[in-house]
Amino acid sequence: MEKSASDATWALLAEGVADARLCVHGVGQMLTKFSKVCQNQQHKELLAKLFGDLIQALPESIQKAERALDRTGYALSKIGEDHIKERLSLEDRAKVEQGLQSMPHARRKALLVERYLNEG
Repeated sequence: MEKSASDATWALLAEGVADARLCVHGVGQMLTKFSKVCQNQQHKELLAKLFGDLIQALPESIQKAERALDRTGYALSKIGEDHIKERLSLEDRAKVEQGLQSMPHARRKALLVERYLNEG
């Protein structure tokens, strides 16, 4: 039971980080659109007066949140390697390896996957 609880906890954390990362990305997209609207000369002064602090502070806050979520997501991916590897059949592992072959920088990634699979 302890193993299944650990797996569920890992999955919930990974899902939460991925969802939060998507939300932060969406906020960044909205800010980009809002910034473009603010460039309209007719409304520029009013919007700068009303939202200037927000427009200045949000990009840095978004970048910080993205970096923190990326670090956490990366840590979870490293922690979850064994969990995921154990759940995949040899056939599925081979499919993953083949898929990595077709990606940019795939050779380096494939070597890492091969080394990883041979260690376990």
